[in-house]
Amino acid sequence: MSREYFEEGEIPLLELTALIYKAVDFHSQKKIYDLTKTQFLVLAALYHSGSLNMTKISEYISSSKEQATRAVSPLADRSLVSRIEHPDNRKHVYLELTDEGRELVERLRHEMREKFKDRVESLLSPDEKEALFSSAETLTTILTKLC
Repeated sequence: MSREYFEEGEIPLLELTALIYKAVDFHSQKKIYDLTKTQFLVLAALYHSGSLNMTKISEYISSSKEQATRAVSPLADRSLVSRIEHPDNRKHVYLELTDEGRELVERLRHEMREKFKDRVESLLSPDEKEALFSSAETLTTILTKLC
């Protein structure tokens, strides 16, 4: 029996995204570190990809260049990212994490991972843990192919 996956409500990606943010307790981290979700995504993009221009950042975080620029400015003001002009063309500006920005992302990743681990250990059965991690690996593999 085949299933129509693109019917309304069949692929709950938005719900999944919201649940992931909630499960890793992003909201409390954002208050502690004074980051918006967009700023967090910019930092994560630079952490995983290194140097990126604004167009690539906006694609990575699925937003407009204007929204990405608004997110980047406070990060630059806080010395979490630096702007680097391309040596051959000053119009091409790339962004990179500063050492302080990289340390912040690593601290956030560690704290979110520990909170998530504590919740998983305290709330899920061994079978649920296995299903969670197996599903996460599968979803990551498939979404990577789509990106």
